Amino acid sequence: MAKKISIPGIRSVVNKGAVKESAPVASKIEPQANNIKSAPATIKKSQLVNSGVPERFWRALWGEVPDGDYKNILLNYVVNMDLMLSEGRGLLLWGPNRFGKTSCAVLLLKEVLAHKVDTFFVRVADFVDDKLRMKTFDELDDSTLEDMVVDASFLVFDDLGKEIVSGNAKAIRIIDNLLRRREASKRATIVTTNIPVSEIEKVTSQSTMRILMDVGYPVHINQRDYSVELQKWYSAFLNNKH
Repeated sequence: MAKKISIPGIRSVVNKGAVKESAPVASKIEPQANNIKSAPATIKKSQLVNSGVPERFWRALWGEVPDGDYKNILLNYVVNMDLMLSEGRGLLLWGPNRFGKTSCAVLLLKEVLAHKVDTFFVRVADFVDDKLRMKTFDELDDSTLEDMVVDASFLVFDDLGKEIVSGNAKAIRIIDNLLRRREASKRATIVTTNIPVSEIEKVTSQSTMRILMDVGYPVHINQRDYSVELQKWYSAFLNNKH
C-alpha cells in the first residue's frame, strides 16, 4: 500500500519525477495499480445504484488507467482521502472525449464509497435540466435530484460542456450556484469536462473559472489505455471466425 503522506492540499503536479514550481504542494506516489485495489471488491452493486453511477462504469479498475502523471495525482488523492474530504477538496478532470475521465472519477467515487462516505454521481446536463423543470425523480424515493447533489459529501459532476459553451445564462447560473454551495460547505466535488482549462474562461466568465478552480485542481486526462478495448475486439474477432 502506498505510504500516506501529510500534505495541506492536493495541488501537486508530477513532471518526470520533479515538481513544477507553479504547484505549491507536491507529492509523487508510484503509479502501481495494485497499490489501491480493495475498493471495488468491498462495494455492492446496490451502493453504486444508490449513488447514481451508470452501470457501464461499475467495473472500472485502476489497472485500466495508464501509468503516468495524472494517475499519480489520482492515487495521491486517494491516499490523502481523509484530508481531501475534510477540506472539501476535489479535482477538475479535463481532456478529450473517450480518454477515461468519467472512469477515473468513478474510481475515486468507489474509493470514497468504500470508506462509508455518502457519494453521488450526476451528469451536468441532467442536473441542469432537472433544475430548469423543477422535476422530482421518483426513482430517488421522492427526493429531489438537487437534494442528492447538494448534500452528498462527495460528488461526481460529470460532463460539463455544452451548458457553458452555448452561453446559456440560466444553465451557467445553476452550475455556479451549485458549485459555490458545495465549496462553501466543504463538500468535495469531482468535475469532468472535455473543455480545455485554457478555454473555459473564454466561453464563460471569470466567475465560473474561479469557482471551478476553487472546487478542484485541474488534472489533464490525456492518455488512453487501449489494452482492454483491443482484447475485447480480438475476442469478438475470434468468435466471429467460428
